[in-house]
Amino acid sequence: MAIIEIDYKELSDDALNGIIKEFIFEQTMNLSSDLDMDKEIQKVKTLLSKNRAKILFDDETENLNLEVK
Repeated sequence: MAIIEIDYKELSDDALNGIIKEFIFEQTMNLSSDLDMDKEIQKVKTLLSKNRAKILFDDETENLNLEVK
């Protein structure tokens, strides 16, 4: 089993946005408030650019995870 860090800069915009949207959905699915998805995506992209978040791929389970430090 290996956990591989994916460089977000190597992903297409569509792929990156999809990963981020899934992360945001998982984190907020129990909240009743409406979110500005574009604003939330930009926040996560900022975290990625500042190395405060990373995208990880587990080659055994084939799951992608976004980890925030």
